[in-house]
Amino acid sequence: MKNILGIIVLSFLLSGNAYAGWFDKLPVLACKIDGHNMTFDLRKYTPWEKAKKSIGKNKLPRKLLMKVTDDVYDFANRARNNDGTEQNYWWVVNRYTGIIDGQASYAWIVGEEDSMTKMLSRPYTFNGTCKGAK
Repeated sequence: MKNILGIIVLSFLLSGNAYAGWFDKLPVLACKIDGHNMTFDLRKYTPWEKAKKSIGKNKLPRKLLMKVTDDVYDFANRARNNDGTEQNYWWVVNRYTGIIDGQASYAWIVGEEDSMTKMLSRPYTFNGTCKGAK
């Protein structure tokens, strides 16, 4: 009986680190999108589960890792343009083929009357290929 209890306790202790460092294993994607070279370091993106706790505080991070599955990396980022506007970008990378599909919102000015509508729109699309998607 003591042996079984010892094995159970030991297995709980060892299984606690099963997912430790998981986000350190995310790749840096080198992509060619519509003729432009782009790099995405997914290790620097905040996981959605962690970021959604800050929604009420209006402090969402600029780089969000929405979902990671066996098939895809799904992430988003918000960028400031040189003219003072901002844009949202959404990306999905197929981990088997390396194909990346992207969408972008209209540019908006923070505090503008229709900024929320522009922020959530997705009128622009892109596609390309990435290396390091496995």
